[in-house]
Amino acid sequence: MRTAEDVSHRYLIEAGPSLDHGHPDDESDILELNDDISRPTGKGKGKGKKSNTSSVDGVTGKMRMSKDERLRLNEEKKQQKEREKLQKAAQKAEAAEIKKREKEKEKWEKGKFAHKSIVAHIDTKVVELGSIGGHLLSRLAEKGLSFRVSSNPIEKSIVWSMSVPEEISKISSEVIKVPYILIICEAEEFCDLVNSESLMSHVSRVQRLYPLHTVCYLTNKLMAFINKREQGQYKDPANHIVWKRPPIEEVLSKLTINFVKVHSRHCVDEAELAEHVAGLTYSLASCQIRWYREPPCSPLLK
Repeated sequence: MRTAEDVSHRYLIEAGPSLDHGHPDDESDILELNDDISRPTGKGKGKGKKSNTSSVDGVTGKMRMSKDERLRLNEEKKQQKEREKLQKAAQKAEAAEIKKREKEKEKWEKGKFAHKSIVAHIDTKVVELGSIGGHLLSRLAEKGLSFRVSSNPIEKSIVWSMSVPEEISKISSEVIKVPYILIICEAEEFCDLVNSESLMSHVSRVQRLYPLHTVCYLTNKLMAFINKREQGQYKDPANHIVWKRPPIEEVLSKLTINFVKVHSRHCVDEAELAEHVAGLTYSLASCQIRWYREPPCSPLLK
């Protein structure tokens, strides 16, 4: 096995006289070459350290990003749960409101709130009739029925309207007119209409203004008034103006025959009249609700 000295010696022999003649530069070049071959370069070492540092920083950055990402995702999940919670609460409240409306609608359609929905529009002339107006307004108030005193197109008349709840009506705050008109007459006034043959023309005028309404003439103490006038003539004919008894029965029969949806009602006193109007108001409210739910079956339009 050759040693390093043998290799160096052989190299010197083969190199020839250039080395023997003493060329120190060549020898130093050889030594430097060997040093360069055996010594690792510092440049390569620097690159390795830098690469290792970069890879560690990259891992740390990824770990840091992952932590931030987890925090962000947790926050998003928290917000999503909060939104879902609020949405469920809103849906629950909406369902409760719908259920409440359905119950109110069912009660209204059954007529439980009918008297609260109807309003009687009373002509000012009715209130001015003294005892009739006082009894009437008091009785309506006692029954918890709403009324308004106003000037109606027909004097001494009462008409009605109803407000339909928004959850039932397709139109917001719908007000419907009840197709019924009541005309209140004192006994003497009604007798004058019959004797002057003005009742028929009066009925025609009412029907022109209210073509779809049922018309009712409500009298107060009519028969008592007629009987009193007749008895007065018999007892003291000299002191009484000649008074002709109106053909009440005949005229009322003509009303039924010649007109559609026209009739009359006679009350014995103011209390009965007031009670009749209050009861009629209740009945109209119930009938109108049935008509609104099933229009063809309305008894008011027959």
